[in-house]
Amino acid sequence: MPKISVIIPIYKSEKFLRKCVDSVLSQTFKDIEILLIDDGSPDLSGEICDQYASKYSRVKAFHIPNSGVSAARNFGISMSSGEYLCFIDSDDYVEDEYLECFGFNVYLDLDLYMQGYRMIGLNKKEEKKFPQSAVYYNQKEPYIYSEMNFIIASPCFKLYRRSIVVENHILFDESISLGEDHLFSLNYYCYVTSVYVSTGCFYNYIYHGSEQHLTNRYVSLENILYYSDQIEFFRNKIFANLGIINTSFLIPWKRAFIFIVLDSLMRVFRSEWSWSEKKMEYKKYIAYLKSNKKLFEVGTENYSTKILQLILNSKLFNSFVFVYVYIYIHKKTVLFVAYLTSQYRRNFIDDYVDKTILDS
Repeated sequence: MPKISVIIPIYKSEKFLRKCVDSVLSQTFKDIEILLIDDGSPDLSGEICDQYASKYSRVKAFHIPNSGVSAARNFGISMSSGEYLCFIDSDDYVEDEYLECFGFNVYLDLDLYMQGYRMIGLNKKEEKKFPQSAVYYNQKEPYIYSEMNFIIASPCFKLYRRSIVVENHILFDESISLGEDHLFSLNYYCYVTSVYVSTGCFYNYIYHGSEQHLTNRYVSLENILYYSDQIEFFRNKIFANLGIINTSFLIPWKRAFIFIVLDSLMRVFRSEWSWSEKKMEYKKYIAYLKSNKKLFEVGTENYSTKILQLILNSKLFNSFVFVYVYIYIHKKTVLFVAYLTSQYRRNFIDDYVDKTILDS
């Protein structure tokens, strides 16, 4: 039985796949199996997987009908045999010491190992990592379980004990398109009693631009609310297990949730739906926002949030002008200008933004 099963879900990744797989094959830690899960890719990804599987005994290639990244990861779990599971996205790559850096040869038999990552893209490189290496047993450190820490939310940059995953039937939710990876991690944390966090930062997360970012595709309000409810469920379970009472460190997540909702609302207006469909969806979001104004009680130092507070309490709330003001401020674009028919209105909003944002 290998120590680690590296699971790589693959879809239309022919441009990046070789670099990803080669980086795993180059690991200084060798006791691994590499599971390449081709999720019905229409490009040459499947052929590349077969080439690696025929050349390296540690590599296994699987081909499944296109069902999404969650289904691919779940299939990988079902075919794995390692003591620990490691997920790597097919357009990312890792440094040679990535697996070694988890420290499992020093800190033995723990439930969870974590490290940071580098975000690479848009002509910049940024590191996100833990401030110190440490082992925690039934710990209560806020930064470990703060959902807004991407290190925590992503299934990557971690080693999961496979027996915990299998015995507790922990899988990625294939029915949703938002937060399925986050919910997998939170579900797993419910059963964790020992954690090692490393200051290492050997995972390279490749950011391809905003067009491929989560918030640039539409997610239904139902999906968002389900995601929020599940987070609340798992979070309460974790806190109950650990005896955590002070949850002030969750404010960043609450602030982020506001923008998940609002960004998805913006996708409605940019979609190719008919105007009647957009209007119907818009009304659902508006009803939710107006009935949940308390969401905007956090993060009021953020200008976008302040503007939304103003909008929600305005008698002119139903005016689309205010929605596009939000787009302008939050996205730093002038998309809303096309919807304004008078030069006077455009000048008014430009002046307003200059005074409130640029002069602040």
